[in-house]
Amino acid sequence: MELICDLIHLSPEVVKLIYKLKGAENIILISDSIAATDLCDGEYSLGSLRVKVENGICRLTDGTIAGSTLTIDKAVKNLIKIGIRLEDAFMAATYNPSKLFSLECAAIKEGFRADFVLMDEDLNVKEVYDRGELVYKAI
Repeated sequence: MELICDLIHLSPEVVKLIYKLKGAENIILISDSIAATDLCDGEYSLGSLRVKVENGICRLTDGTIAGSTLTIDKAVKNLIKIGIRLEDAFMAATYNPSKLFSLECAAIKEGFRADFVLMDEDLNVKEVYDRGELVYKAI
């Protein structure tokens, strides 16, 4: 089951219920993020639609939620914040989607692609590696 864990699309209570019913091995974190992700509040385009981002929440002019500004690292933090185990949050963000698509990048082991993210103790992204090459380093 795919979940947008921005705690806007789904309440913490609903996320916890799904986790309890489905189990960590059956949850995949997705973002549904739009181009305005990690940008300031303001008005943006979503295809031919105008959207307004306010306090990180993206809405159409009629108030309907229109995508999100969620990143997967923030989804992991949100799961942990509501009481989901760290290991299960990472499983939902990494292993489960890789397994679904039969990708060989969900583990650090011989023969697998060296795709991984280094995070600090507060789960802030510090470095990103793609095929073993550093592609992002936090300042």
